[in-house]
This record gives sequence, structure tokens and C-alpha cells, in this order.
Amino acid sequence: MGSRIELLDVSLVEDREKLGLIDRWKKVLGLEIGWHYDLDIIWALREVERLGLEKGALVMDAGAGNGLLQFLLAASGYNVLSVDFAERKAPLAARWIFEVREEECAAPSPAGPANPYRNFIKHNRGGLDARKAARWLGAPLKTARAASRKALRLIDPDLLGEAFSSRKRSYGKVRYIKGDFTDLKKIESGSVDCIVSVSALEHNSFEDIRKSVGEFTRVLKKGAPMAITLSAARGSDWYFKPCEGWCLGDRTIRELFGMGDCPSNFERYDELFTKLRRSGEIKGRISRHYKVSGENGLPWGVYDPKYQPVGVFKRKSP
Repeated sequence: MGSRIELLDVSLVEDREKLGLIDRWKKVLGLEIGWHYDLDIIWALREVERLGLEKGALVMDAGAGNGLLQFLLAASGYNVLSVDFAERKAPLAARWIFEVREEECAAPSPAGPANPYRNFIKHNRGGLDARKAARWLGAPLKTARAASRKALRLIDPDLLGEAFSSRKRSYGKVRYIKGDFTDLKKIESGSVDCIVSVSALEHNSFEDIRKSVGEFTRVLKKGAPMAITLSAARGSDWYFKPCEGWCLGDRTIRELFGMGDCPSNFERYDELFTKLRRSGEIKGRISRHYKVSGENGLPWGVYDPKYQPVGVFKRKSP
């Protein structure tokens, strides 16, 4: 598989196996995802699968936050470097199921006008707080573990089963790293088997995107790929203020990633964007958090997409 730029087709959600996997782990972990992330995640999982990586391979999720993809990868047996500039605590349910380790990396640069997304995004533990749930349900709180276990049983038998399943022995580890993409000094050069990223890089300046791609290339093994999703613009680049991120045209993506004359399907932008805007399935799967606020990519949950997601696949030179 060579380098390419691929506008994501809504037909990706016809992959019922992966869509079911997303729905199961959303429920188990108590997580919500972005309105087009079904497409991004299915595309990224397909790209990783096509590589034929062995279980235990090291995959970096850049801009992972407390998002779903990193845990889907760990459930598939990959060890995950979860990199984000934000202070984070893993969802409690994820801690029950996976081995999660948190550590510092390069300190992020201060928030400022060059990257307002640092002030915009807020990460917290997220997901199900089983101890609070146990209290609400009248569960005895003799120990945090006992409280959590009873809450899991009362709230979601699937979560209890996953937390104590023997299958977890085959799951990969998740290592949370606080770091800036432009300076991943604690990650060894040539140590990573694959890099994935869902809708994260576009929240940086163009110069920082270039630096990030350079750092990603440094930490990848020879011949290893990055599979990164972004927001795409039909023509000229434009800034989407509600999400504090850039929508990027084909020419800019090529320049930022150093991709030259690689294949692209940007000539289908209008066709694919029309399909996306008319998709009843994507509309029907919008997360609840969109419907309670006007400060997001779909204010008050009104399905009116302004951009098209795009995947960028690029290999490091052998």
C-alpha cells in the first residue's frame, strides 16, 4: 500500500462488524464519539489490519485524548502509545479492563493564539464513574473495588463481564503520555510500528503540523505507516471556528505531509460530501453531547455537516 489521500465514503459504515465493535466498546467504556468518527475509526482500523501487524506491535494514537480508538486497538492485542497534550485520567472502566500506565513526556507549549484548541479542549476521566454509580444505587462502599464491581453488575452486565473476562489477558497495554506532537523526545527513533490519529492534527498551526509529521516520521520504523484523519476543504483551506480547527484542501495536505504526486480522490469531493450530508445512518448515530450545546461542530445536534473527513496514509521510507 502506497501513500494516498482518501476522502472517507459513508459506505464505511456498511462494515457491520467494525460498527458493532465500536458500539460494543462505546457501551462498555461509557464513551461518546464525534459525529463522523465512525468513518474515521473504521478507516483507521482497516488500515492497521491491512498491515498484518503481529499482536504486541506498538501503535501510537496521536491526539488520543480519552477516545475510543486507542482502546479498540488495545482490545485487538496492540500495545498503544496514547499521546495528547492535555492532562488526562483514563476512564475508570478502561482501567478495569486494560493495563493503563500514565507518564509525562515533553511539556506542551503554553496555550496561546497560535493554538486556541489548547484552551478549547478539556479532557477528564470520562466514561462511567462506577464508584459514584454505586453510591446512587445504594451499593455498599466498603472498598472502591467492591463498590465498582457492584455498580458494574447493576448498571451493565457487559461491562462486568469484560472487566473480569479471561480475554483481557490477550489485550495490549495502553501508555498515556503527555506530550506535544512537535517534540516527542521520550519516544525513541524508529520504535513505532504504526501511527494513527483521528481528527487531531488540524487543530494545530500549519507549521506545527509540518513539525508533527516530521516527529511522526522520526519515531516510525523504516517502512512503517501513519494513518491520519483530518477535516477536508473542497477548495481553499478555511478555519472552522466552532471546533477550532482547519479544513484543508488537497494541495495543502500534500505540502504539509510531503506527499508529492500520490493518489487522491478529491475530485469526488462534491459527490462524497452530498452522500455524507444525506446519510440517515450517520445522522441517526449522533452522540447525545451534541444536542445539549451550541458550541460544537453540530450545534444543538442539528445535522448540517460543514466539511468532509479525509484519511491520509503515508509510509516512512524503507
